Amino acid sequence: MLGLFGDSVIGTDHLTGPTTDDEVKSARFARHTPLHGRSVLQDLGNDNGTKRLRFFFDETFCDVQVERAKIEAAFLLRVPMRLFLDLRGFEVGVYIIERLRIRNLKTTSRGRLVRVEIEVELVESPVRIDGVLDAAAGTARAALNPALRRIK
Repeated sequence: MLGLFGDSVIGTDHLTGPTTDDEVKSARFARHTPLHGRSVLQDLGNDNGTKRLRFFFDETFCDVQVERAKIEAAFLLRVPMRLFLDLRGFEVGVYIIERLRIRNLKTTSRGRLVRVEIEVELVESPVRIDGVLDAAAGTARAALNPALRRIK
């Protein structure tokens, strides 16, 4: 089964989806302790969700070295990436790679990578990719629209 992480096609187990998929959500509370009685909880909202995912790149559906380099660059540059667990567009969310583990599983006799397994720990991104792009597009439309220009 194939999915998408950013613009990289990822391979997952066709029966279970990704080899491993864990998700954690948590809430934050401040505890105020009065002199007498029970403590009072103040809700501070939810922490960003985390997800652990294991997938692979294989030469049968991608250039393994290129895709590995994309994932490493996304980790180093802290790029928010969309996660889709199918190719039809079912978006799971937008995540930033917090931890990255790469295992080279198979190479050719000349050392070219054929199959790589990647395990990532992801943090839900507070920045939606659409929000940034929509704001930029709205600004460009406003600048080019003659009805919105100031009369001089």
